[in-house]
Amino acid sequence: MANSPRFDAVQFFDRYERSLAEADFVSVASMYGSAFVFAGPQGALPVTREALIRVLPARAAQASQLGLSKSVVVGVQATELDAAYVSVRVTWDMHFAESSQRTAVEIAATYVVWRGGESPVIVFQLDHQDLAAALGS
Repeated sequence: MANSPRFDAVQFFDRYERSLAEADFVSVASMYGSAFVFAGPQGALPVTREALIRVLPARAAQASQLGLSKSVVVGVQATELDAAYVSVRVTWDMHFAESSQRTAVEIAATYVVWRGGESPVIVFQLDHQDLAAALGS
């Protein structure tokens, strides 16, 4: 893996943010491995890319109903783990519609990105807080 492609974490998560903003869920899902692990305060579970594509529209609709208007990457901190893997802590500002009771909530997630294939993909995601609770649902 010494010849793993260079990985630009800021560019990668800028694309992630744009894809979310455009509700391009296929593009978001393409940034994940064919299977990956999602973890949060309630535990961890394996997820397939196909399952992610199916759940993203419903999650976006639920977030919108809670007043979420956009998610903006405000911090990207990458740490190379080895020749194939990079850990990236991403801080997001979750912005709410003017009619909402609040304006923004900051959340963080750590992603492990595998860069050993044709293009980098997320193989592990750790949300550092319960997203539903953070959004007020």
